[in-house]
Amino acid sequence: MTVEGKRVAVVAPAGVPDMDNLAQAICLLESWGLSVSVGMHVADRFRYLAGSHQHRTSDLLAALMDPAVDIIWIARAGYGCAHVLSSLPTTVPCEKTVIGF
Repeated sequence: MTVEGKRVAVVAPAGVPDMDNLAQAICLLESWGLSVSVGMHVADRFRYLAGSHQHRTSDLLAALMDPAVDIIWIARAGYGCAHVLSSLPTTVPCEKTVIGF
């Protein structure tokens, strides 16, 4: 499988990722020929989570429902992911690869 030209959406439905590590990861992905977009709320903070429940869910839903996104990369996983499960659709418009918890 070739990855060049694929679009990756990076989201954080749980904890706040280390932004320096995330920037390095994005550079690496782009060097492989991937197009990378980052969820609007990845750097948000609400207690130990990457933003409010609504913001974390909206970033993940946007990535799942966007037909231009091929790969969804969970920037940092954790218990907060379980909170968004009930808000996820049972189907998405096209096949996606999800990396992370």
